[in-house]
Amino acid sequence: MAYADDLILFASSLDEMKKRIDRLLVGLGKLGLELNALKCRVLCIRGKMKFCYVDTAVSITVDGAALPVVTAESEFNYLGVQFNWRGVARIPLGLDHLLTMLDRAALNPQQKLNFLKKFLLPRLHDHLVFGRHHSAELVKGNKMIRRQFVGVSGCLPTVPIPLSTLRRDSAV
Repeated sequence: MAYADDLILFASSLDEMKKRIDRLLVGLGKLGLELNALKCRVLCIRGKMKFCYVDTAVSITVDGAALPVVTAESEFNYLGVQFNWRGVARIPLGLDHLLTMLDRAALNPQQKLNFLKKFLLPRLHDHLVFGRHHSAELVKGNKMIRRQFVGVSGCLPTVPIPLSTLRRDSAV
């Protein structure tokens, strides 16, 4: 294993967290790995159920470097997804750049449609599942993709699906 990242440690007290970090450092050392304190974050939640709060007075150091503490205003990246105090932060769709690149690409129309189908739309699906998007942004993205499809395929924007392509039940 060349590297390991995106680990989460849970503890019910500050002392327990320090012990877990020490054990993690020992384990990583045995594997020839190190902890990058600059990429670490500390989130301390105190209280119970509806009466909990983020404690920003916590201080944890690793090899003399204080780990940054997550506050109510903080945003951080975990597994490529941006988080904030509400959970998953808004992820921009980024369609403008991708569609412009596709439009300028030296591909024939069939290749561009294939790119839309096999790369762009699945990527967009992941963004929609994991992100928070304003409805206006979704409407804009829908229009952009439709415009790209029309431009590439030469079809009218409201092309109906031919009945012959619909799946029929054999039980009819």
